[in-house]
Amino acid sequence: MKQFVLLLITFILISFWQTRKLPSGIAPASEGVNIFDGHLVNLSESGDKTIILYLFAPWCAVCKGSSQNAFAVAQSIPGVEARFVGLDYEHSEDVRLFAENQGLGTQVFFGSNDFKSNWGVGAYPTYAILKNGKVRFSSVGYSTYAGIWLRVIVTKWVL
Repeated sequence: MKQFVLLLITFILISFWQTRKLPSGIAPASEGVNIFDGHLVNLSESGDKTIILYLFAPWCAVCKGSSQNAFAVAQSIPGVEARFVGLDYEHSEDVRLFAENQGLGTQVFFGSNDFKSNWGVGAYPTYAILKNGKVRFSSVGYSTYAGIWLRVIVTKWVL
């Protein structure tokens, strides 16, 4: 039991350390270019939807493992949308291939270095749950379907 508590405390401290630079409160300006139609979109604008904003690098193995969890959660809950933003890519085709291979739908965007800086991204994947233009949750690293689902449910119906 003592080892479990120590492990849990270590996990919590690492999580706080990883998310220390991520924004809270009002979401920062976040424009991205849709990889399919080239339109510039304000990705923090949520209207009446709850948004899963998933920030990835196409070379990130962990992103490949968890991006589908974010997409699946958005598909399973009405009024929730997943938006995927490719960062730290060498070629735009890398982002397109990542989106295609992961089956992420049409809400995939190219992010810029300014976008990365505004969101305080230091590792991948990084994601945030947004509602009414505010960051309600943020996380770094692999997230399970259940973990994302729980955060979205709390955001949608409690916060």
